[in-house]
Amino acid sequence: MTASAPHPEIVPISLPTPFPIGPVNAFLLRGEALVLVDTGPGTDAAYEVMARTFREQQVAISDVEAILVTHGHVDHVGLLGRLVEESGAKVYAHPYALISAARQEAWEKRFRGFIYDALQRFGAPPPILEATRKARDEVKSMASQVTADHILHHGDKALGFDVHHVPGHSASDTLLYDPARRLAFTGDHVLRRVTPSPLLRPSRETGERVRSLPEYVNSLRHTYDLDIQMCYPGHGEPFSGHREIIENAFTRLEKRTGKVRALLSENPMTPYEVCMSLFPQIDEANTYVGIAVALGHLDVLEDRGEVVAQSRGSVVYYSLTESGA
Repeated sequence: MTASAPHPEIVPISLPTPFPIGPVNAFLLRGEALVLVDTGPGTDAAYEVMARTFREQQVAISDVEAILVTHGHVDHVGLLGRLVEESGAKVYAHPYALISAARQEAWEKRFRGFIYDALQRFGAPPPILEATRKARDEVKSMASQVTADHILHHGDKALGFDVHHVPGHSASDTLLYDPARRLAFTGDHVLRRVTPSPLLRPSRETGERVRSLPEYVNSLRHTYDLDIQMCYPGHGEPFSGHREIIENAFTRLEKRTGKVRALLSENPMTPYEVCMSLFPQIDEANTYVGIAVALGHLDVLEDRGEVVAQSRGSVVYYSLTESGA
């Protein structure tokens, strides 16, 4: 449930984004040191709201001593470079969250190659590839090329928070948990009104496609067991009752998995065809996300032995097994 946040030292900052998700949250932590959790996208509009909030709090961006990163998506870290340049703040982030300028070009080439190859293999037509390329260009224009001063791994402690690596929505999802105050900054890992989409991405180690929905479900199970009284999410108002929200997410995910199984009852389908059946009104720029959602549920069914993937030429189709039928 939504609740009024009981921690007056935590100042939410709602920042505009150009994305369908709407505004994104950063949080100003007023303690012995001035700390920021996430930064918003790299746009002038987001910076203006950030600067105005700082003025209202009678502090300056230059006073920020540390920035904690929940994950590396551009709506959460796009302003990072600008804020670090202005403040000299030290950055704390998972190693997958930020890409240095020296590695950015190589990683971008590798990432795009993976995405375009995967979309073609999963049945997406050429207009979807072009729309995905344009969307990637837009995202890249709002990115920061800042490296972390302090690398965060699962089990570490950082500025009074226990670090929990909870991948799924992204490779770098980091939950920052204060067990004494029973609060957590959840980024996009747990949201009240939306079940985050585990996205299509390659493994940093192997280059193979990550089965991100099963990964996300495992991370949610981990978070379910934490004793959290108040969640400060990447989108929406702070909320309590994280276990109920996770249970509802599991229910929605299972319902959609059943819908995907039903779609395959007549004929084998590509992930693109499953996507279009699930989301018939989806626009071309967001079809990449829809295909990732479809693949996630196909992965779940494949893990259960209910579907099997088969290649027809260069395109992959999924069909029900006897168990799935």
